[in-house]
Amino acid sequence: EFFDGRTNEIIYDIDFKDTKTVCEFFKFLHGNGYLNVEKAALAKWMSRKFQRVDNRKQIGTVETLKRYLNGHHDRLFFKLNF
Repeated sequence: EFFDGRTNEIIYDIDFKDTKTVCEFFKFLHGNGYLNVEKAALAKWMSRKFQRVDNRKQIGTVETLKRYLNGHHDRLFFKLNF
């Protein structure tokens, strides 16, 4: 969907603890070469696709997501969170 430019109207509720955790997951994917996309575009897509996190709060604004996506990724993300 993201790479082919298709528009999918499905909005997902995700089962993560908070917005920072969601962003760390995508930052991990980006940093390890699984996602080859600008972080600003990724933040916009995430804001559209993931409306709420586990605690039923809004995932955040595009600007908040961009801020969380910046910086280096944690190579041990999966070992520490799963």
